[in-house]
Amino acid sequence: MYNDKLHESFRFPRKKNSLLKVAAYIRVSTDMADQKNSYETQERYFHQLLHCNPEWVFAGIYSDYGVSGTSGKKRTGFKRILRHCAEHKIDRIICKSISRFARNTLDFMMALDVLQKSGATIFFEKEGLDTSDHTSHFILTTLAAIAQEESRSISANIRWSNEKRFPRGDVRNQAIYGYRYTGGYTVSENGYRFRSVEIVEEEAAVIQWIFKQSVQGATCGDIARALNYRHIPGRPSSYTRQRQKHSARGQLRSDIDEGWTAGQIRLILANERYSGDVLIQKTYTENYLTHRIKKNRGELTQYQARNHHPAIISHELYKESRNAQKAHTPPENRLSRSPIVHAFSRTLICGHCGRFYHVRNTLQNPIWFCPSTTRNNGKILCHNQKVYEEQLIRMFRRAILERFHLMDTFPIDRFDVADIMSGHFTKKANTDAEFSGQAQNFLPQMQARLEAIQEMDFAERDRAFLQRRLRDTSAAPTDNEQKLLARQLSGMEDYWQQLEGGYDYRTQALQWMRTLPEGNDGLIEFLNHVTDRYIKAFVLSITIYDPLRYTIHWFDDSRTQVKMFSNIKDHRCSDSHHNKERNFT
Repeated sequence: MYNDKLHESFRFPRKKNSLLKVAAYIRVSTDMADQKNSYETQERYFHQLLHCNPEWVFAGIYSDYGVSGTSGKKRTGFKRILRHCAEHKIDRIICKSISRFARNTLDFMMALDVLQKSGATIFFEKEGLDTSDHTSHFILTTLAAIAQEESRSISANIRWSNEKRFPRGDVRNQAIYGYRYTGGYTVSENGYRFRSVEIVEEEAAVIQWIFKQSVQGATCGDIARALNYRHIPGRPSSYTRQRQKHSARGQLRSDIDEGWTAGQIRLILANERYSGDVLIQKTYTENYLTHRIKKNRGELTQYQARNHHPAIISHELYKESRNAQKAHTPPENRLSRSPIVHAFSRTLICGHCGRFYHVRNTLQNPIWFCPSTTRNNGKILCHNQKVYEEQLIRMFRRAILERFHLMDTFPIDRFDVADIMSGHFTKKANTDAEFSGQAQNFLPQMQARLEAIQEMDFAERDRAFLQRRLRDTSAAPTDNEQKLLARQLSGMEDYWQQLEGGYDYRTQALQWMRTLPEGNDGLIEFLNHVTDRYIKAFVLSITIYDPLRYTIHWFDDSRTQVKMFSNIKDHRCSDSHHNKERNFT
């Protein structure tokens, strides 16, 4: 059933008196159905192949689904398989082709360097090339360059095509609110063929009303509230992009109707297509390696296609609306500013609507809030409360002290003992709280936990086990059992992805913890500074239900319920709060 030469190739580099730890790598670049079938076919094939030879030890099937191969930065499976080679967990990799492994020469050469230093080898089935053969190195490097050149050539062809079409005004129609595709096609004078659109009268009336309200001085928020009060559906067109059935981490829950928002109104008012024109090349792709989309600020020539399709509003109304919008926008808000990254950024999740918390008042006393509560668009999306960052610091310290039993008598965080959680605690303070005997060994034990999660990662093994059970027809699991297995597999893969995202943070935290003193002094130093920049090393997410109730999802996939008994805003003006010394001493 399998190629004998392939088996022989895998036997060649076998280490003396040991079994060969063999892994496979799969990558498909889109979420299309045919690609999904390709992924499942490859997964079944490699699973059988890696188990058929008694001289091999199955080391896992690593994969990246729906991602491009031109950059390794966002490819979780690619990064993991190379790291595990460096950690000597893998001796051998099998991959369908070079282009599936890497289409970027820099990434490919980096991968070859990692494999060479670790002593691991890789075999590419399609090309029949093997890094265990030293003469293949030059060929592999050349073919990797060819694969990258293929990506560059495709990108260049698209760019050339755009350069020819755009000056002639040849541009595709878009399915936007107010229009729908007719099912037919229009051919331009230059022979360019694109899908025809027609106006949806009910939606066009809403668009016209939005632009007229803008000219009369209404803000985007005012318009959104008015539409929601009138119960105008926020996503009425079947051609608008639909939200996914299950929202991604940190996004608004899919079962919540957000209605019209100021952001949606702002996009409508900025869209020149409603006047029948098309401004071509408003954005561009930075290059074929990063695929990063950037706003065109003069880097490339823009073109205006006049009367490209039926207009819903006049050119005059569009210009008046644009001028009115500029008048509403303060000059300082027109400048793009780089966002400030905080320790809690993209970690705090609203327990009511599922969105990531945002932060304001960042220079003094940062305040975290759910953005769904501040839309002010007439829709009641979320009632969650704001949380001061100092409350989060108190909560996280309390979670550590409680989970690891670091105090013999743990204080209820009343007003008179709140300082122990805020970092104002001193040994001279009368708090009736003392560190437990376990506190002495907290740092080495925590280091051991982090090192274990860094080194003993069996995600691929566990995934293969669950997938094997799902495919096992002899066991014939019931529908409920299959659903349970599918949920376990989905949850495990989600945890695996989040865990990989925190790998570098855990490495930094380990380096920092090794510099801390031993015993209680080290624990105090840890509590004082863990929330400065090391949160993501220990936490995957923190769910906020209100300022007093939280759930912490730790790096080891355990969860802790945290209940506070006071809110920091209740004593922000206390003498202890104004104390500049915020650290445990």
